Amino acid sequence: MSTMTHPKNQNVAHEAKGGVREHSDAIKSDVEALKQDTVAAASAVSDTVAEKAKDVADLARNGGERLQDTHDSLCEQVRKRPTAAVLLALGAGVVLGRIASGR
Repeated sequence: MSTMTHPKNQNVAHEAKGGVREHSDAIKSDVEALKQDTVAAASAVSDTVAEKAKDVADLARNGGERLQDTHDSLCEQVRKRPTAAVLLALGAGVVLGRIASGR
């Protein structure tokens, strides 16, 4: 018996090898496309998060400024009318005390 492979068998093996290479190349291409899509999505999410963080910082800054303005205005009113401020604080304390004690 001869140890030589029949030409038809060699052809089938060669075609199978080529088919495997094609599938392997297609898989590599799909993985590369998926990688690029993932990078693009991550970049878009990062940009969105950065924009939202800036918006939140702006809101906090504006809220802080408004709070400071309110504080300044309240301090000015207390300086102008100290007796009224003390009586108002006393009245608020009495009301809160009654609410807290349940009467």
